[in-house]
Amino acid sequence: MGGKGFPPAPNALKLLRGNPGRRPINKEEPKPALGAVPLPAILDEEGRAQWEHLLPELEPVGLATKVDGPGLTAVCLAISDYIAARKSGKWARRDKAFAQLMRILPEFGLTPSSRSRIKVDVPKAKSKVDEFRERHGG
Repeated sequence: MGGKGFPPAPNALKLLRGNPGRRPINKEEPKPALGAVPLPAILDEEGRAQWEHLLPELEPVGLATKVDGPGLTAVCLAISDYIAARKSGKWARRDKAFAQLMRILPEFGLTPSSRSRIKVDVPKAKSKVDEFRERHGG
């Protein structure tokens, strides 16, 4: 039997959000390798289009690692299913796909409210002094 309440957020997401709950960070959390997430063969044309749209946004900020493929696949399948159900007028299927999307999207920071809690370090522009030091070895 699982615990009650919301599942714990991964450390990366807690840190990106600035650790709003101020709870201790798990220093022993597994850290999946960054790198290319292979395109799964199971995706249809719409799913592949979603994959190619989302991955370039998620990989640079560390929200898509090599082990996140199944979760991202679920997102792309749900989007594809939602679009197909909407086009065909199958409202029950559309509603089910939408509910599934709304559970999965926040896991990757893909909703405005989940994204508003994420903080990403933006590289600062180099000052003229830093540029001078780099050129002159100082």
